[in-house]
Amino acid sequence: MLIAYVSSYSTSTSNVWSTIGWIIIAIYVGLGFLCAWYCSQTAVRKGRNLVGWSVLGFVYTIAAVLIITFLPHEGSETKLL
Repeated sequence: MLIAYVSSYSTSTSNVWSTIGWIIIAIYVGLGFLCAWYCSQTAVRKGRNLVGWSVLGFVYTIAAVLIITFLPHEGSETKLL
């Protein structure tokens, strides 16, 4: 009887972790789509490649958002010294 209880407990625990794993994946994919949209909109405003920044926003999420936010416009040149 004890063995049956332990095996059923481990099965229900693995189902909980499986569900939590899918929730985490869904959150990451949703965040990826949100960051891809933001990067694409910002890239168009700054004269950058729309598709490239959309893909970068989906794959690298927060890092791509920070990079595209602080990049200058395509036509502006900064002269050092």
